[in-house]
Amino acid sequence: GGASMSTANMTAAAEVTMDTGSPSAELPTGGPRINFVPKDGGNTFTSTTFASFANNAMQGDNFTQRLKDRGLTSVDAVRMNADFNPGLGGPFKKDSVWFYAAARILIADVYPGGILPNLNANNPNEWTYRGDTSGKLVENNAKWTDAQVRVTWQATPRNRFAGSYDRQDRCS
Repeated sequence: GGASMSTANMTAAAEVTMDTGSPSAELPTGGPRINFVPKDGGNTFTSTTFASFANNAMQGDNFTQRLKDRGLTSVDAVRMNADFNPGLGGPFKKDSVWFYAAARILIADVYPGGILPNLNANNPNEWTYRGDTSGKLVENNAKWTDAQVRVTWQATPRNRFAGSYDRQDRCS
């Protein structure tokens, strides 16, 4: 029954569990379910960073003459894929109040294979597609950003309260 366009920020997760079958009876639908348990911070300042990067110089292809003869004009190509994911946490007040903050920038900038720009685009007198075979490809770029903060308060030995703020933006 549900789907989300949010992108997980793994730097902010203390634990990830995934159910792939036999979900509990109180759920309205079946299928896979992912649960992210957020980090709380702690009495020691800690930080972590994950980063990855790829561009077209790091990519090979299988664009053979056989594929060209069958009409394929281009194959998928990476312009740039990047992921930067820092996190930082620690105490506001030792043994009582902690914080954890994390951010993420994810870029997926690719050229889908076989898709060419339409030379008739924005021409009200033409209603047909005419592909531009000059070699220019349609670019499919997307950028996701995420910023989140969690504050945890240990009110009593048995009671802990936490509040979170998570802001995600996607431009595609």
